[in-house]
Amino acid sequence: MFYNFGYQMWSKDGGLHPDGEPEEAMAEMARGYGFGSPTGVDLPYETGGRIPDREWKRTFWEETREVNCERAESGYPDIAENDPSQAAYLKQLAHEHCVEGFEWRASEAINFSIGQGDVLVSPLQLASAYASIANGGTLYEPRVAKAMVAADGSKVQEIEPTVKNEVPVSDETIKYLQEALAEVTTSGTGGGAFSDFPQDQVAVAGKTGSADAQGRQVSSWFASYAPVDDPQYAIVVLVSQGGTGGETAAPIAREIYEGLYGFSSTGDTEDVKEGKPLLPGGKPHTELPVVRQDGSIETLEP
Repeated sequence: MFYNFGYQMWSKDGGLHPDGEPEEAMAEMARGYGFGSPTGVDLPYETGGRIPDREWKRTFWEETREVNCERAESGYPDIAENDPSQAAYLKQLAHEHCVEGFEWRASEAINFSIGQGDVLVSPLQLASAYASIANGGTLYEPRVAKAMVAADGSKVQEIEPTVKNEVPVSDETIKYLQEALAEVTTSGTGGGAFSDFPQDQVAVAGKTGSADAQGRQVSSWFASYAPVDDPQYAIVVLVSQGGTGGETAAPIAREIYEGLYGFSSTGDTEDVKEGKPLLPGGKPHTELPVVRQDGSIETLEP
């Protein structure tokens, strides 16, 4: 289904040879959710990821053409010693990139449609995007710090939330996404991991995912938020080379939610117990801790 969407949008833009300025609908929508640029978190050295499109493909071709053309002539003799077929494949690929590597092909568009190919995103970008779906469409810059407090507690400067942008979709689309993501953990690919989770008390919305890279095992993704009816947390789990999302990442996310809300499972699908949550009422703290004049901090009650 997604391949079909990707192919249709690629064709609508003119395929290999667009007439005029292509819409690049998938790339533009991805950027609207914050992908392809830093989230703005108050930490150093953040990656912006990569959202590929026709312009990126041409720039990348120009930057790598000389090397590819050399490889198209000389091949890969070091690889050929142990794996002649792989060396032959890489030489053919280098020739293709040398001659026509600037073209944005249908295969790249359909790969983009499922988040594969040259797409690069960070777990924090994905968490921010899912938080925007949960809250109705507002993409915030994530913050580690909530406030700056003087050493003796005499002065407090709270850090106000910063809106990065509003996601470019209608309220109807947001509602559809919310409903669809809520079904993933009950009847979709996340259903196994959350089969005996007390969704009648805390419903979880999410999506499993798998990331492929040549020469590596598949990596496991699960992006989520909860509760569905009053979102408080957005949780993303990535396990590098850890298998599929439903098998590895989703069960880890479930354990995080169990800790947050105080649920525990004995392994019996009918025996899920409610214990003491890590945070009061299952919600993040809204008040700041009190700093005493000696610099010590009064512990907030759980």
